[in-house]
Amino acid sequence: MADTDSNAAAPEHLLSSANPVNEAATPDASGSAPLAPSRRSRKSPARAKPGVPAQIVADNNAGHPVSPVAQPGAAEPSALQQITATCFGEKPMVALVLQGGGALGAYHIGAFQALEEAGIQPDWISGISIGAVNAAILAGNPPELRLRQLDALWEAISRPDICSAGQMRHAPLAVQRYFNTLSALQAICFGQPNFFTPRFPNPWLLSDLTASQAGFYDTAPLLATLQALSNFELINQHFLTPEPALTDSDDATPACALEEGVLLSLGATNVTTGELTFFNNWQQEITPQHVLASGSLPPGFPAVEIEGQWYWDGGCVSNTPLEAILQNLPDRPLLVFMVDLWSAEGAAPTTMDEVSWRQKQIQYASRTAAEITRVTHELNMCRSLQQAGVPHEVPVHLARYLKFGHSLDIVHITYCPGGDEIASSDAEFSRTSIADRRAAGLRDMRAALQSAPWKSLRPRQKSASCHKVRSGLVEVDCFRVAGQSWHESNFFTREVDCLS
Repeated sequence: MADTDSNAAAPEHLLSSANPVNEAATPDASGSAPLAPSRRSRKSPARAKPGVPAQIVADNNAGHPVSPVAQPGAAEPSALQQITATCFGEKPMVALVLQGGGALGAYHIGAFQALEEAGIQPDWISGISIGAVNAAILAGNPPELRLRQLDALWEAISRPDICSAGQMRHAPLAVQRYFNTLSALQAICFGQPNFFTPRFPNPWLLSDLTASQAGFYDTAPLLATLQALSNFELINQHFLTPEPALTDSDDATPACALEEGVLLSLGATNVTTGELTFFNNWQQEITPQHVLASGSLPPGFPAVEIEGQWYWDGGCVSNTPLEAILQNLPDRPLLVFMVDLWSAEGAAPTTMDEVSWRQKQIQYASRTAAEITRVTHELNMCRSLQQAGVPHEVPVHLARYLKFGHSLDIVHITYCPGGDEIASSDAEFSRTSIADRRAAGLRDMRAALQSAPWKSLRPRQKSASCHKVRSGLVEVDCFRVAGQSWHESNFFTREVDCLS
């Protein structure tokens, strides 16, 4: 296990901002009750899932969805339902997928803020590395406190800048990069407050280390920070109310009542097997150590022991935890906001610093694009065979997709760094950079929500789509062309006016 001081005192300003877990529950913006802090017996039966409206059947000949029949006394759809409704009129389960990337994770703050502004709270959060840390803060707080606690986290793990944000933004680009380099060197030499500290003596000078000591930094401060800002009693409510009938197989759908809390999945790499493992809060109790394991990127951070196994950062295998969602597709439409910190696309570098930065982008972007393309193709193939009445022709390894009879929309939002980013930006925690990354996340998620590409028309034979968002530009995977007829078209790009 990583060196952790169980008696390490949490910072006073963190304790003062910790969530009041005993506040009375009141409905949130989505109309459902916020998370209750009380624990229920593991033997208590799980509630039935909220009812899902009947699917509105699409008329493939005309290319228009059939309008739902208004019921006497039926309420008009809320603003939230209008934002999140699929092209078939159903309100989907919302998942938020957070990629790893160290200090670049401030981009997640703005992305979540935009969701909150729209009244959308995720039903499921999946994270790796810094994405796991942000996910634990969000899942471990009731809706009204999530953004505040996320802000408190990033305030706690950063230092005040030498120069003001206004001064830095008006400085020449070379000066901005110089100060960002100093900020990264400060983190490398001295660590980050409430996050990690250097080990003395340097592990390179020692010949006999335990697995929990084999790293340049000690991450014990992060444990105290997580305990102060996240309520793990809240996170583990699903584990206390299992539904055995749905959790007997590896690809089981999460068997939880969504109104009782947020599903949480954290990705980590098993050091001995090299396999990517997901810790799910409906299958096991999640502790701060699980979060720490997901973010223990070697050789900086040491492995963390969980139930006799040693784990490193999930980014050692795959830096985007989308797989946790795809392994457990729910029995309702699914809308995934996948927020990535590393862009696989970029210009050819012209300096050695740019070479290091571009290498990191390609490495940590992982195989996200290829994975999404593969999964959407497989889901659409299964749907087409079902619609054709020949589901027996589905390959055996794809049979699990036959259980998913709903729509899947992946909104892939990627951080596009500015010219001031350096090769060590993932270790650059200046508050000016944090604010800039947050603003970029806010802009891009607002663009996605304003465009709402998951509402684009598509034939019933197509169940999965991926829509890309970069720098406020939305690429919509849609099928609506001139004359409202159904024809598969290429991605088209449109710029969305949104607040910056």
